Amino acid sequence: MLKFPASDVTGAGVVKTSVPRISEFPSFRYRPGSDLGRVSAPPYDVIAPDERDRLEQLDPHNIVRITLGAGLPDDDENSNRYTRAASTLREWLASEVLVVDPAPHIYLLRSDFTADGQSRSTAGVVAALELEELGAGGVFGHEKTRPGPKADRLALMRTTHANLEPLWFFASGAMKGFRELVDEMATVEPLADVTDPAGVRHRAWALPDGPAAAMIKVVGETPLVVADGHHRYETALTYRDERRAVDGAGPWDHTLAIISDPVQFAPALSAIHRLVANLDVSRIPGRKPFPGGFDDLMDAVQQAGPGTIGVASSEGLWTLEASGEVDTVWLADQILEPNSADVNYEHNPRIVEESVKAGALAFLMAPVPVELVADKALAGVRLPPKTTLFWPKPRTGLLMRDLDPQP
Repeated sequence: MLKFPASDVTGAGVVKTSVPRISEFPSFRYRPGSDLGRVSAPPYDVIAPDERDRLEQLDPHNIVRITLGAGLPDDDENSNRYTRAASTLREWLASEVLVVDPAPHIYLLRSDFTADGQSRSTAGVVAALELEELGAGGVFGHEKTRPGPKADRLALMRTTHANLEPLWFFASGAMKGFRELVDEMATVEPLADVTDPAGVRHRAWALPDGPAAAMIKVVGETPLVVADGHHRYETALTYRDERRAVDGAGPWDHTLAIISDPVQFAPALSAIHRLVANLDVSRIPGRKPFPGGFDDLMDAVQQAGPGTIGVASSEGLWTLEASGEVDTVWLADQILEPNSADVNYEHNPRIVEESVKAGALAFLMAPVPVELVADKALAGVRLPPKTTLFWPKPRTGLLMRDLDPQP
């Protein structure tokens, strides 16, 4: 059971000054009968270049053509992957490749998966979440952000005027009545139903009016923590301010959100490893030789949990002992920042291994417990970028939101 604060003080002295506010919205999505296995995609930030190419070739209407379009050699300010995404989106809406629900709804999204040999589910309500500054009391972040991804997503929002992927949040406590709602909706035909290549089944429903109103109230009772989407949340704030300055209040005052119950439908947390090209392993003190192969080291780190970091290079394998509550903080403070390390992030062990063979130095991380993520977020602490990977991520293309809805 997760332990979250239940009073008006959220975390270590952070006073709650607002509450999360969600509302209905009319989703746009692929028209009924579409082959969602061919047109949906993972979120943009976990798609490798070769996977992006595969998805684009899989179907001419795959959503990756909008969320992560390819650049071309002759791209310029007036014609580029962002402008092409916008024109493609509007073409698909006009031709009804994508269709808009006739009425606004609160939706339910459920993902069924297997982790550690056990069948599990994560689920959340999908709604328009009112934007506020992180840490103001209603919504808290747990990771620091980087300028590159924010500039990329802002450029896409400026051209498409749409929320193409839901940001993922978890409530800071069990959501009253949510399990009963999930069980009830499982007996109803979903709006969308697709199983992805990893074997995760994703389903979406539009909630009836009564349960929708109940969920609006429940979500407003406890602070939210960003699970996945820090860059896009801060981007949405920037876009909101830009649109307000010109057009006043509007749909841009909200963002598309999935809000999960972390107690009854807990996500799985995976590690995101660090790859460094400009640091020699000889500059890392305290490392201990590891007697085994790369997969053995990866397994040992995952089994040991927080406090043990693996080190892999073309010269060998080692382990490091980390101190403090969060390994990524210790690693950044003690090794990466003092050595001005140029860090890339990767969750896929096979890509990490190939990068090591190509000359990179890899730090293999263990997952951070969700309880610790919540504690740090509610206390106003922002951890290093890419500290966590919440899984399974919502499938892109099932539910989207227009910021310039047509009359």
